[in-house]
Amino acid sequence: MGSDNSLSSNLGDGTRIVLFILPSLAGGGAERTFVNIANHLDRKRFRPVVSFFRKEGPFLDLLHEDVELRPLECSRARLSVLRLAQLIRALQPHVVFSTLRYVNAAAVLSGVLARTRAGVLVNETNHWTAAGVKTGSWREQLVRWSYYRARKVVAMSNGVREDVIRRYGIPPEQVVTIYNPIDLSEIAQLMQDPVDALGFGENAEREKHFQIIAAGALERQKGYDLLIKAVARLNHIPYQLSILGEGSQEKNLKKLAQDLRIEDRVRFMGFQKNPYAWMARSDLFVLSSRWEGFGNVIVEAMACGVPVLAARCPAGPDEIISNDADGCLCEPESVDALAYYIEELWRDPERRSRYARVAQESVRRFDVGIIVRDYERLFCEVAP
Repeated sequence: MGSDNSLSSNLGDGTRIVLFILPSLAGGGAERTFVNIANHLDRKRFRPVVSFFRKEGPFLDLLHEDVELRPLECSRARLSVLRLAQLIRALQPHVVFSTLRYVNAAAVLSGVLARTRAGVLVNETNHWTAAGVKTGSWREQLVRWSYYRARKVVAMSNGVREDVIRRYGIPPEQVVTIYNPIDLSEIAQLMQDPVDALGFGENAEREKHFQIIAAGALERQKGYDLLIKAVARLNHIPYQLSILGEGSQEKNLKKLAQDLRIEDRVRFMGFQKNPYAWMARSDLFVLSSRWEGFGNVIVEAMACGVPVLAARCPAGPDEIISNDADGCLCEPESVDALAYYIEELWRDPERRSRYARVAQESVRRFDVGIIVRDYERLFCEVAP
């Protein structure tokens, strides 16, 4: 876990201070991405400082000890602006890097108030047009203004980059794609952890079923209703579906499974700090999302050696998976397609084995050691 110790802004050795800003260290993909970047920056060239509105979340313990923490102790983005401006003036960072839309707006406004010379970067994590968010609200206008004022907008996929350019009218040269960094060595270690104590079941019990796994927030975006309806058509298959995550749709999804009379085959396991041990012991990972920004869990599942079936939704899956080479892509928002390909992959263990084998090689391009170097080049480019 990071340190709360103060860091002098006058480093005197050419080291650049990078101030990361996010709401908390909750268990989301954006938060995990920032943890991975902060942990793996070259300490001879960069000093990471992480600031957040609330000092909470399961990823706090994953930050390395030499990452300085600067909690703001405020509840919402709009309440953080003055405190952030004060922090920026005191710290004098070379780079300010924020994530999530309203945090991005707060970070840019704080930089203006602080009159900072730092390169202010904002990270866009989602495809908001695919999400159905309209552009006319004052909130969206605030996002547009902040993205214009930022030195660069970092998109986590090419699909998100294209959406930012079209949606907000940002000049293409101002928006860069850098894929999310995945710590493959950490995954390789954590996937070895035993899962029986976590409720995944004894080995003999697991082997009786075709183990399907999905992971992510229990929200409409993830399309779990589509997945549950799809597996309900496959009662001739001895499957068990385990869904890792928590969210506002949990009650509705459980009721759907009950209505379809498959509640004994669909298990809701809540947030799992180590999902990799679950993935590694599964027969198929399914991403049924209606839209994504990138799809960290696809890369993580591929790294765990589990074959992946993913909906070809905007944006990310078709930038990660080469269809029928290292995974399988299917039509998005289609119960028919999900059911068809789950059954096809159940019937073809050799195909699953091939996907898993090829995927463990292809995901190396997303390794944190490669991607963080891209971030370091960007930080050097925008730093004063």
